[in-house]
Amino acid sequence: MHVALQIHEVVDLICGEIAADGPERWHSVLPVIDYPSRCEDLARLARTCTSFFGPALDALWSHQGTLIHLLRTIPEDLWDIIETTHIHNEYEPGSLEIISKRAATADDWTRFLFYSRRVRSFKDTRIYLPTSNVYDVLATSFPGGFIFPRLESLDWYPNAQTLGRCARLFLSPEITRLRLKTSCFTDQRLLPKLMTTFRALKHVEIHGCGHVAEVSRFICAQPDLETLVVNELAVAAFAHIARFASLRVLRLPSKNFSHLPTAPSGLPLFPTLDTLECESLTSGPQLLEWTGSSLLEFKLTAKSWGSIPVKGDFRDLYSAIASHCRPENLHEISIGKPRVKAHAQHVSHYLVSVEELRPLFAFQNLVFVSLDHSPCVDLDDAGAAELARSWPFLQELHFHSDTSPRITPRLTLEGVAAFAESCPELEVLTILFDATVVPKLKVRTSMLKRKTNRTEQFSLEQLHVAYSPVSPKPQRVAEFLRTIFPFLRHILTACPDEREARQDAQLMSSAKGWNRVQDAL
Repeated sequence: MHVALQIHEVVDLICGEIAADGPERWHSVLPVIDYPSRCEDLARLARTCTSFFGPALDALWSHQGTLIHLLRTIPEDLWDIIETTHIHNEYEPGSLEIISKRAATADDWTRFLFYSRRVRSFKDTRIYLPTSNVYDVLATSFPGGFIFPRLESLDWYPNAQTLGRCARLFLSPEITRLRLKTSCFTDQRLLPKLMTTFRALKHVEIHGCGHVAEVSRFICAQPDLETLVVNELAVAAFAHIARFASLRVLRLPSKNFSHLPTAPSGLPLFPTLDTLECESLTSGPQLLEWTGSSLLEFKLTAKSWGSIPVKGDFRDLYSAIASHCRPENLHEISIGKPRVKAHAQHVSHYLVSVEELRPLFAFQNLVFVSLDHSPCVDLDDAGAAELARSWPFLQELHFHSDTSPRITPRLTLEGVAAFAESCPELEVLTILFDATVVPKLKVRTSMLKRKTNRTEQFSLEQLHVAYSPVSPKPQRVAEFLRTIFPFLRHILTACPDEREARQDAQLMSSAKGWNRVQDAL
């Protein structure tokens, strides 16, 4: 028998739909276009009737990015609030200051607490940076308890001095999601409090470097973690969290994990870890030795790489993935884009080909692959066919290409057709290929039916061709692509900006040619 929704459930669904983009978008540093309208809608809803009053206010106040809104609920005769903005740059954070007029009483905080108890998530968006006197006033005049008594998520970057004054106000033991900076750990007297305050932490991010011992002690005291983001950990601490039974996501956005010892044998390490994200190519194999057995997703970022690794480095990494990850488990692989580019005179040293990729072909359950190798992944038609057969469940494949240095692709439209034949679920494809020669379709036509020996793939909707050279006959290219990918709707290019367009005729010619193919689809 179907159970109908109760009135309060319908009300919660309506309020939740209006605030659907809440935590992520409302926390952005820059203004969100529709944020004021969403607030106005929730405020109107709260005034509609008593049934909507509480749920609408809960949704309106649930996620806060500054203290200013709550401070304005205090009686005007208690203090003056001074907001200072940057005259020359509206996106630079302003400052927030309080000038007390009289001593606070318990009644002054009634409206403040009425709204603050509805706040579930606080993220310091740096719109107005409170001066030290704001925290001083709060620390001395707040009547007791926590500023946000029902807070679940805190994203806050105070210095150690501020944290010391206001820890009792902000650090509720009910918090499950916490982001801090390593600077919070400079005061040794705070560490015991931080270690004992939280009893329900599930997600922790510690940004910055330094104070490794203090950060490590704090992390080791959180056995129920599900997500951990940290730049540095002591070796003993890393070995300790390897025993955490609930840790599912581990992100290590720095190069400081190349000192790990050999993983101990015979012990279950990171038994429930789904996702590993790391920064260092050299430490990747070591990390995989510790974490690979249960991984579903592996991501290697490249933001701080000072040089481009040669193709042998990636061969070692992919061999390590093949050695330590289970083929039936791994679903996603992502290699990020470095800030530096390959040297034109030594391109052959960097070109990753099917030989380097072949260790990954054992992972037949992959659904998402994104490899941002500089200058590109160099495939021929045979290699593309082998790759497509090895990854039959792909939904997205991205082989990104640099516009400089540039290579002449060996892959042709025949190789692209291999993805239509072997990857029926592929929806998005990013790849560099040569479309100057269009293969014959070999269509047989009868009175009843039009037939072709080309396999039709009905999932692909987006094709990113980078700077792929294209035939001067766009209709023929469009007809070929439309035959093998009937639902292809969008073709994207490495579209140059105005300056590049003036300086790079080849890039502009490619973009214009593919625009004509797009029009012909």
